[in-house]
Amino acid sequence: MNLQQIFGETIKKIRLKKGLSQETLSFEADIDRTYISDIEKGERNVSIQVSYKLASALQISFSDLIKEIENHGEYNKLH
Repeated sequence: MNLQQIFGETIKKIRLKKGLSQETLSFEADIDRTYISDIEKGERNVSIQVSYKLASALQISFSDLIKEIENHGEYNKLH
């Protein structure tokens, strides 16, 4: 698993935990819904700006988003 996939899984996990649809998240983050889908599938290498917009839309801090990624079991295998 690569970092893009870990990022996507993390976004999806938080989104589902918050009870949001991809459409709602895309609206709140001002990002196209198909782009959200691609992110969650690990098919997009997102910018810091997009990452920040997603964190804000998910109502978590950017640093907490990064911590969630770092706590993913597969993250440590990348080093």
